[in-house]
Amino acid sequence: MPEPMRIKAKRLFWAFLKLTFVVSLIFTFTGFFGQFSHWLDLTSHFRVQYALILLFGLIWQFRNRTISHKPGLLLITALALVINGWQVWQYASPQPYYQPKGPGHALKLLQVNVFVYNKRYQAVEAMIRQAGADVVSLQEINARWYQHLKDSPVFKQYPYHLLHLEAGNVLLSRFPLLNSNLVHFPEDTMGKVLYRNEGGYFLTHIQLGNNTVSLINLHPPVPFNPRHAASYQRYLNLLVAEKANLTPSVIVFGDLNTTPWSHYYREYLRALGLKDAKAHHYMPTWPVYIPCFFIPIDHVLVSRNIQTVRQSVGPFNGSDHLPVEITLWIPGNSR
Repeated sequence: MPEPMRIKAKRLFWAFLKLTFVVSLIFTFTGFFGQFSHWLDLTSHFRVQYALILLFGLIWQFRNRTISHKPGLLLITALALVINGWQVWQYASPQPYYQPKGPGHALKLLQVNVFVYNKRYQAVEAMIRQAGADVVSLQEINARWYQHLKDSPVFKQYPYHLLHLEAGNVLLSRFPLLNSNLVHFPEDTMGKVLYRNEGGYFLTHIQLGNNTVSLINLHPPVPFNPRHAASYQRYLNLLVAEKANLTPSVIVFGDLNTTPWSHYYREYLRALGLKDAKAHHYMPTWPVYIPCFFIPIDHVLVSRNIQTVRQSVGPFNGSDHLPVEITLWIPGNSR
């Protein structure tokens, strides 16, 4: 490479690093104001990436003795690093799994966003068979995907189904699904679906001994622009309106298209009185094909009385999401 081009490439590289550092510094603070704007909320999702970038920036400042002539920048960088580190630690600090005590039931869930353009049907079938879950959520399922899955042996292992292919949602269960309801969006009932995932959600129940568990399986739209952000808020409003129909044991799971540091995520927990079953274990699920932006957006939210026995992500099955496997312990007596 000629010397002038080498110099230009080096300048562009350093300009990119500086821009990345400044953006991470600014977005560290704007991410806390998502309730005022969905644009600000979008800046909350990459706390892990911000922390890593700021850590390298802090090391670089020490190595170049920035502390002597730019102490303010060093202080702000350290503060932003601590803020991001604390946010990540609150969600991902390691904690032991729950050891079942007393009467109750184990319930294994499998959450899979297959990715509508993925064609590795056999890989998804093998994953479902290997997981051996009691309840399976499949999302972004279109007619082509359903045609491949419905006649497969693994699909027939689940005698109870809920289907809404217009929204791409399929729920499979080994247990009878009681008082099931497909909650539609107004756009869906009027035949004017504005977004591929704006099809509503499943609300159903399963009986485990003397305990009835409410299951809500959903895939809200990505709140990327004002219209989709408004749709996301309608999702939350509909869920809050369902509280009267829920039992004391509630499980909300699916591709929520938000991270644990988002305003919308906090609203899920606050409005429904739930906790994240995967909390204290950092399990990024998307986007598989761009690892540097890996973030957790597939969630399992549960009532306070439900505990996590085991959880994991993977394996890769051709989707842009990694599947989530989780075993929950629901207290209650057997009949």
